Amino acid sequence: MVLCVQQLSEDVVIQGEKLTSIAIKDYNRGRMYLADLARRAGVPVLSDITEAVTCAVCMAQERSPQI
Repeated sequence: MVLCVQQLSEDVVIQGEKLTSIAIKDYNRGRMYLADLARRAGVPVLSDITEAVTCAVCMAQERSPQI
């Protein structure tokens, strides 16, 4: 398992609605908490989706049985 967590920027618009700065701080705080829990459990936490996918592929290749 690999976790990709990206922080929200101040100019986030979701379904045409701009998030308030308080909402953005709350969402980012939740993301930090989730990332902290994952790290404590030994789960790699990355912020770039390409790096996260690459990491997951490498981990899957390491665990696949050799033929």
